[in-house]
Amino acid sequence: MLSGHIHVSFAGPFTAAPGLIFVQAGTGLSHRTRAEANAFNLLDFGPDGVEIRTILADETGQFTRADLRHSHRFTATL
Repeated sequence: MLSGHIHVSFAGPFTAAPGLIFVQAGTGLSHRTRAEANAFNLLDFGPDGVEIRTILADETGQFTRADLRHSHRFTATL
């Protein structure tokens, strides 16, 4: 499930529905940031599941790989 209304990045299992992943987007591009810097989620789908990384902007507003805040790997189950 993809969501983004509360402007805080998060990714984790959706406890109300086992097997689903909840992915919350942060604020992508704004001067009015909330509790975290501007961020976006990168979802990398593969044959074994999906890896979700949240990438934050640094103090200059640039997004770089060094700004990875958290990374989750979810394995697909059939």
